[in-house]
Amino acid sequence: MTACALYRHFDFEGRLLYVGISVSPMSRLGSHIDGSSWAKRITRVEIEWLDSEDEARTAERRAIRAERPEYNLSQALSGDAAKDAVVSISDALGSAQIEAALRVTSHSVRHARVSGRFPARWYAVLSRLCDEAGIDCPLCAFAWIEAPRLFSPIPA
Repeated sequence: MTACALYRHFDFEGRLLYVGISVSPMSRLGSHIDGSSWAKRITRVEIEWLDSEDEARTAERRAIRAERPEYNLSQALSGDAAKDAVVSISDALGSAQIEAALRVTSHSVRHARVSGRFPARWYAVLSRLCDEAGIDCPLCAFAWIEAPRLFSPIPA
């Protein structure tokens, strides 16, 4: 079992900017600095080590719900049907199986859990895995892009 960190980023006034998990929180901080406009505001980082990634993921969800960080993708993790489906599918299949089947990183799977949607391109693989496992794979769990309207509706 690999330890995993739950980290929190704060600004100079003590406002919580972001909550996340990583087995390498300082490297992850570097990715935030390189890729997030808000990272310039980080003046303090708190790191809490947990026994496993699953334990850290649960703690992350709870922290985001309770503490409402400014820059997490899903402010309140609202508990809507899509989010519930994503969490249910990823819990039932397990992050490792999803990562292997899709050839994605654990960060990608965590991002889907936090945002409450799987990328639409994951549908074929995840629906097959769900069928094999006998679990529901609702379309609402995926971030579909609405098709452009090519024709105007015919007036009545």
